[in-house]
Amino acid sequence: MNNKPSKSSVISANIELHTALADVYNKEEPHWRPENIERVTSKLQKIKEKTNGTKLLDLGCGTGFIINIAKNLKFTEIQGFDITKAMTDQIDRNYPEGIVNVTLRDTAEIDSPSNYFDVATAYTFLSHLDDISPTLKQAYRCLKPGGMVYSDLDPNAAFWESLNKLDSERSYDEYIDREIKHTKHIDRLLFEKYKISPEVYNIAEFQKTQSHGLSKGYIEKVLTEIGFKNVVVTFEWFVGQGIINNDLSLTKDERALKIDAIETYLRKMEPLSNCLFKYISFTAQK
Repeated sequence: MNNKPSKSSVISANIELHTALADVYNKEEPHWRPENIERVTSKLQKIKEKTNGTKLLDLGCGTGFIINIAKNLKFTEIQGFDITKAMTDQIDRNYPEGIVNVTLRDTAEIDSPSNYFDVATAYTFLSHLDDISPTLKQAYRCLKPGGMVYSDLDPNAAFWESLNKLDSERSYDEYIDREIKHTKHIDRLLFEKYKISPEVYNIAEFQKTQSHGLSKGYIEKVLTEIGFKNVVVTFEWFVGQGIINNDLSLTKDERALKIDAIETYLRKMEPLSNCLFKYISFTAQK
């Protein structure tokens, strides 16, 4: 990519963006919705059982999304790292002393001990980095042998490639129009609502707006080169899933059945259907 911003400018943009959003982040970010908390809790519970884990490293901990889930899953030691104080100030501090510790630091330069944690997480975070490899190297270093890394809700390159082929100024079906509005026009919306500079947003969301998402092949390559094994990459949140989730004309059970039916069909159609999922997720083992 031409004129790639420096690492320091990406960090500065993220601090500026997330400082501006910190007070409303937990209310407005869709990943705080109950259905997504339930989904991530189930995933993290399985990882905890697989690793017999008690110690968790949360990279890019933000306002404590993973920390809250990990506390409820009875992890006994949780270490979070983030660069934005305004975000970490929002973390719920109602927990026994010594269970949760949070440090303001670049995740590529953390000082946690090697071979110590059972689980490392990077939830909706890797898209904010200029380069994902240094952070994942730190996760590998800090994990015990057999420990697992889990990342989720980062932009799927296959979806962004298809989206970028569309005319963002014309009208399509409501499902597609919604995705264009909340992806390609999000910088405009943030400026109108919070006066956040579009340039700041686009630099802060480097892997989304400038690298146009993370691909399955790229993630597998990076993790394998670092030394991880048992790499599993999956695609999450199909186009229109949010509209179904919010359709109050259906009961909760009816919404769940409809989503499950569509998701099951799309997963059977992979890899042809990969571009219809907005996000990418992975687990890997040391």
